[in-house]
Amino acid sequence: NKRLKEYADSKENTWFFDPFDAFCPEGVCTALDFSKDEIWYSDGGHLSIDGSVKAVQYFGQQLLGIIRPPLETSPKQ
Repeated sequence: NKRLKEYADSKENTWFFDPFDAFCPEGVCTALDFSKDEIWYSDGGHLSIDGSVKAVQYFGQQLLGIIRPPLETSPKQ
């Protein structure tokens, strides 16, 4: 993933979304979320339904951050 990120960073209009950020909160990777009663993987390499929903939500937020630039605030008149 490091090489993919470096490549994306070197190209204009190219982004890399790292699944590590979605599935490894605070740098600790886990296969489930006890607080939400979710199992993120159906086996060693495939997302479960809960994991797929989590990935779509995370990547969707990342994409929206790109296609919806922050609104400029104009000074009050």
